[in-house]
Amino acid sequence: MIRNLKIFTLITLLILTLSGCTIEYNVTISEENATEEIVVNNFTVETFPTPAFIDAQGASETNEEVEGVEYYDISYRNNNTYFNYDFSINDYDRSTAVNTCLASFKRDFDGDGNYIINTSSYYSCFDLYPLIEEIVVNVNLDTSIYKLIDSNADSENNGSLVWTITKDNYQNKSIQIIYDLIEDEDPYQENTPEPETPESEVENWVNDNLILVIVGVFGFLIFIIILVVVLKKKTSLK
Repeated sequence: MIRNLKIFTLITLLILTLSGCTIEYNVTISEENATEEIVVNNFTVETFPTPAFIDAQGASETNEEVEGVEYYDISYRNNNTYFNYDFSINDYDRSTAVNTCLASFKRDFDGDGNYIINTSSYYSCFDLYPLIEEIVVNVNLDTSIYKLIDSNADSENNGSLVWTITKDNYQNKSIQIIYDLIEDEDPYQENTPEPETPESEVENWVNDNLILVIVGVFGFLIFIIILVVVLKKKTSLK
């Protein structure tokens, strides 16, 4: 497997041109996607195409895009370089950015059925590229569908989790997140009508057959009136 244009061309160029750098790694996790953004601060040197998937087959050694290979969208704004890609949630563990630095990245379920994200604690990119000063990792959960259960983040605010990786802690700084879907009321329970009582069954039948009920009542009254008249006549004839 080709090491994806020397594994993240961005960092290679960075080491050649800068005396030190800070990288922001941002990912937003929704139900179906993991939207990744890598920001290299104060760096706008044009970079080569970078495959989004670490296991991309046929990535070119000539720094040209290869048909059928997915690449990061690279842009330059405010003296920074941005790498963006929108992964399906099931493909997120194949991210080039994640696998460049970490020996292990796992998204799975725990014994209680919660989602977990767990990484190795060693960031090899600090060894490969010693001019990296700091990597700030921002993981944002879509709080409209997810709730955070636990994490080892340095800070947390309403589903936004932050870890700061430096030269002092890069050898022992794992990322651990446990989260789950927000529990809604049981949809089956919401859509299941309450069992009808005998009284409610009668009421429903009356409502559904109101005209028939009126005609029946009216007919019954006429019958009573006729019966009373007949009885009176018989009484008077005696």
